[in-house]
Amino acid sequence: MIQIEDRGFKKVFELLSEDKMSEVLSELIRTSTQNVKDFVKDVIPVKTGRLRDSVRSEVLSTHDCQVIVGNANAHYAFFVFHGTRPHVIEPNNAKALRFEVNGHIIFARKVFHPGTEPIPLWMYLVESMHVTLPKFAQEVLDRTLSVSQKGE
Repeated sequence: MIQIEDRGFKKVFELLSEDKMSEVLSELIRTSTQNVKDFVKDVIPVKTGRLRDSVRSEVLSTHDCQVIVGNANAHYAFFVFHGTRPHVIEPNNAKALRFEVNGHIIFARKVFHPGTEPIPLWMYLVESMHVTLPKFAQEVLDRTLSVSQKGE
């Protein structure tokens, strides 16, 4: 059995009402969600900027937020994060594909794409939050305790 005694937590619970604890938790969740959103925007590869611009956060309830990546303009988000297998690309509505390589325009009836490596975004995110979440929690708690003590 593990027993932890921390008089600091007793002080926190004495100073904060249930409503105030809920407020602290909500602020921590909002702050963490914003941090996740900023982190995702920083690590996403940018070619056109559509995928980065698709990153948004939504508040679902008092203690529930989410970060969303991808939309109708960036429908390829899944492939960026999960990678693709090698595959053939052929034109749908034309006789040839047109693309640019090293500044030269290329036309081809079909191309063999070698596939792409996945970007383990969520693994990077977990590593980042492991470091930043305790810092955010401490900042929110310090601000809340400071305000609560001033109000006494």
